[in-house]
Amino acid sequence: MTLRTRVATTTLPTAEDHPPSPTALLGADLRVDTPIGRTRNNPRPDRRPRAPTPNRAAPNRAAPSTTRRRGLQPLDVAIAFDLKESIAERVPTDAPDDALEEYDSLETVKAIAAALEAVGHRTRLVGGGRDFVRSMLDEKSDLVFNIAEGWGTRSREAHVPSFLEMIGVPFTHSDPLTLALSLDKGLAKRVVASHGVATPRFAVASTVKDLAKLELRFPVVAKPVAEGSSMGIRDGAIFDSLADLTAALPELRRAYRQPVLLEEFCSGPEFTVGITGTGPDAEVVGVMEIVPRGQSLEKFLYSLDVKRNWRERVEYHAPPKRDAKLVREIGKLALGAYRALECRDVGRVDVRLGADGKPYFLEVNPLPGLNPVSGDLVILAAGHGVSYPQLIQKIVDSARKRLAI
Repeated sequence: MTLRTRVATTTLPTAEDHPPSPTALLGADLRVDTPIGRTRNNPRPDRRPRAPTPNRAAPNRAAPSTTRRRGLQPLDVAIAFDLKESIAERVPTDAPDDALEEYDSLETVKAIAAALEAVGHRTRLVGGGRDFVRSMLDEKSDLVFNIAEGWGTRSREAHVPSFLEMIGVPFTHSDPLTLALSLDKGLAKRVVASHGVATPRFAVASTVKDLAKLELRFPVVAKPVAEGSSMGIRDGAIFDSLADLTAALPELRRAYRQPVLLEEFCSGPEFTVGITGTGPDAEVVGVMEIVPRGQSLEKFLYSLDVKRNWRERVEYHAPPKRDAKLVREIGKLALGAYRALECRDVGRVDVRLGADGKPYFLEVNPLPGLNPVSGDLVILAAGHGVSYPQLIQKIVDSARKRLAI
């Protein structure tokens, strides 16, 4: 079945190295069953430019009084997350090497906690899955800072917030409906397109037989329909002919155990847009261009392979070295997609220009990576003068405003 619309975008984090002893670093609040170390799915440290990070040695003692001057009391904040090491035992032996790409590192969790504590909040680390459920039933918090990815289904990112809704605990980031909808790229594109946001023409295919009805213009990009962090998007994901796509589809379908999204390739520059806030209060933090090195733009794809070798293959321009009117147009389109999907508090929207020079929505990430070194949103924000602690505080401030807490 083919759907004809207009829009474009894409999102991604990368593999991260981890310190040795998770329980020693995090304390008894978190159970980690798998030892930390370099594995098949965690092959190398990320070396992206370091964005400003919280001072972990000495907390900002002036910040709590700043919070009080704003009339806001410090909160007890629980941080929900899923570590690569905690999920690893669930991964089938025949899974692709990017099966854990979505999951977080201790570095990210500790940085978020430090940023929250720097402005006076009290934090506890509750992890994800059943340990999270037990911890929240034993001791509720004023707010949950949610970066948990879940596991196993296209609704996995909705698992933790669904439970929190059920027990009446407020949380940051989008609600279960938006998280589940946004992870399914085909459904997200349909909703965004219905709001008049441009996206490339696309189709969703489950079998080779579906390709007989394909009405897309080649080249097309093929990717798993319900994954993030560029999972399944490798250097060879651009197909110039139906024959090449037909040969590759069965393995892509088998490896990721889900349908495949096919979209017409946008040959212009690629951008990612950071957004904070909710509804009418949502605003663009900044726009960043991903510029290829040593490769023509017409064949460039911001693939997982590029992200794992970013130093040699791309440059990040934040802000972009582009006409200001075009950058505003990109931000406006991204904000339209964010609002159409009813994202909350924070998100990152991927946008690419077509051959016609116009921006198209690719996808949205309502749980954008927050690694203080490698997160695209973090790098983007730093380029626009927003430090890591300020970014975390923007997320919390948005949640507090909409929740009135």
